[in-house]
Amino acid sequence: MDFRSLFSLGALVTAIFSATAQAGTLVEDFTNLDHADLTQSTGVWNVVDHAAQAAIVADEDATRVIPFGNGSDGILNSSSGYIFDTDTHPTGFNFISVSITGGPITVRGSNPLVIRSLGEVTITPDLSVSGGEGEPGQASLTENLAGPAGGNPIAARSSGGAGGKSFETLDATLLNGSDGLQSDGLAFNSAGPGDLDLNPGVDGNSMGPGPGPDFDTTGFIAGTGGGGGGGQYHEALGTKYFTTGGGGGAGAGTLRISAIGLITMGNIYAQGGTGGAAAKSDGICSGHGAGGNGGGVWLQSWKGVTTANNPDIEPGEGGTNLACPIVLGNPGFIGFRRADGPALPGTWVLNGVTTYFDVSNAAASQTYIVQSKPYDLGTMNAAFTTNPSITSQTNGGTIALEYAGSENGAVFSNYTSELTTLSNQNIRYLKFRLTLTTAGIPGDSPAVSKITVPYDDLGWANTDLSISPGCGMITDKQKPSGPPSPGPLIMAFWFAAFFLFWGFLKKRIDV
Repeated sequence: MDFRSLFSLGALVTAIFSATAQAGTLVEDFTNLDHADLTQSTGVWNVVDHAAQAAIVADEDATRVIPFGNGSDGILNSSSGYIFDTDTHPTGFNFISVSITGGPITVRGSNPLVIRSLGEVTITPDLSVSGGEGEPGQASLTENLAGPAGGNPIAARSSGGAGGKSFETLDATLLNGSDGLQSDGLAFNSAGPGDLDLNPGVDGNSMGPGPGPDFDTTGFIAGTGGGGGGGQYHEALGTKYFTTGGGGGAGAGTLRISAIGLITMGNIYAQGGTGGAAAKSDGICSGHGAGGNGGGVWLQSWKGVTTANNPDIEPGEGGTNLACPIVLGNPGFIGFRRADGPALPGTWVLNGVTTYFDVSNAAASQTYIVQSKPYDLGTMNAAFTTNPSITSQTNGGTIALEYAGSENGAVFSNYTSELTTLSNQNIRYLKFRLTLTTAGIPGDSPAVSKITVPYDDLGWANTDLSISPGCGMITDKQKPSGPPSPGPLIMAFWFAAFFLFWGFLKKRIDV
């Protein structure tokens, strides 16, 4: 290798180590959740409308925020049905999006069925949280018959009351049917006492009404289960007759679906369970079980709600037995349905009342945060010399954008609105925080649809190499973290080149 080749190689090495990396651009347009920090955000990272915005409330006067969840249960996409187990998800499901287009849907568990989605919800098969039927009464010539069970609830704790037992006793309370239960486990709905001797047991009752328009404020308490019918005992011509009352029907459960995207549903059933029928023995009937109350259905969507039919929230009928036509069980009370969105879905009117609230207006004078996770810029030492651009609409409110940087993605600087102050700080990771403050009156939310952050990579070029003419001393004015400074490498190369050249030259002289 001659001297000129050696010098050219050295120049190339020096250029490689000293070059500035290519410029880059960070763009966030809110089309996906890849960098959404939902645990730190109180506003909405809206991938449906591709915007960051204030939290959504159910009407202009309300401050209750509609919860869309954190997407921790991922994407639900099934054409073969699904099982919602509310005992394994007592606080509800949190999906990115939901699509169930076929197969059976099973709901089980004692907690309300709550489905949250950061996108759309499409459930076309039938979905039911209806209460179970009470068991019918039984007639026997043997005493101490156990009362039949009340109906089992779904997505609630509103069990039907057990039917009254049948004893040969003067204690009338032993003949009473049990109370139906409310969804929080409290007892209500006393069944009538079963009379002695030749009189029939008294039918169970249901306490009403069921859920109301704001049934979330009471912890999602559904309508109660129906009371059990009273038992009955009598003796005629030396024969003893024992008859238990019918069990009460279970109250229907509660269903709440909240989604940023459109909610599209098939048939929804939240019917109260039918009460168990009375039994007849020697011409005497026990009491019928009462029907359970209808349930609560609440759908909330930023984009709207469509359903195949109005949710069925009818009460359960009381028990009936054609052999006991005079004694009829009492029905439950109707439940409630509500849909919050930009418009009322279909004919969701109950007893002349429109059961929905508008979601188009943000609450007045509220402040929300939309925060990102860190972006890996792939830099060694980022430089922010060009101002970021933001596509936004304040809509009478205010928008503030701040940034924090990090060398390792774990320890970040304080947030700053002046991005240029993070330049030349060995920044590789960057995250942002949006602060959205709504106007003083209800109206459209401030919104940001795009953030663009250009940057350069100083790489190792910020290392100022000074060669002293007297002794060849190297001064590293700023040593960045990461790979070692190239200064020693470059100088080592030139020293090696010098000695190689000296050896080459000496060999020529000796020749």
